[in-house]
Amino acid sequence: MALMGLDLGTTGVKSTITDNAGNILSAAYQEYQTTIQGEWEYELDPSTVWASTKYVIKESSKFVDEEILAVSVSSFGEAFVAVDENGEPLLNTMLQTDIRGKEELADLLTRISTDEIRAKTGLNPAVTFSVPKIMWIKANHPDLYSHIHKILLYGAYILYKLGGVSAIDYTLADRSLAFNVTAKD
Repeated sequence: MALMGLDLGTTGVKSTITDNAGNILSAAYQEYQTTIQGEWEYELDPSTVWASTKYVIKESSKFVDEEILAVSVSSFGEAFVAVDENGEPLLNTMLQTDIRGKEELADLLTRISTDEIRAKTGLNPAVTFSVPKIMWIKANHPDLYSHIHKILLYGAYILYKLGGVSAIDYTLADRSLAFNVTAKD
């Protein structure tokens, strides 16, 4: 029995395959480029990340004779992929270091207090999280926003591409600034 772990980062993706005892059988890594659109505007192309993920899966699997029984994905948390009803990305991903959404966060904080957000999410509101960036898309690209079918944080996006199921674990969901940690909703 073999297990595969995928680790998605802001600069590359790694695949590691282990046996049941945790011994590494194989590994592969592929870098990808961050695009700088403007000052403090950092993006990734989701199709490049997906292509790199497929590459490392294929490369690391070449040297393993055992059947891979499970895949686990870890990823940088706050970044998301907005997809249409066919699961195709609608725009590049704004990374956590991208400050777009700063004004939208300030507006949000006039309607919901920092203390209320912290009590529900366990997080201090910041532009690094997904919600302010989603609000920025809605304000600045309403045409694209109207075509969003799902918002998938990167770990969930890769699992969706691998298996067609959209699901997310609590720890990744919390990085959106939209997850209520007490209600688990």
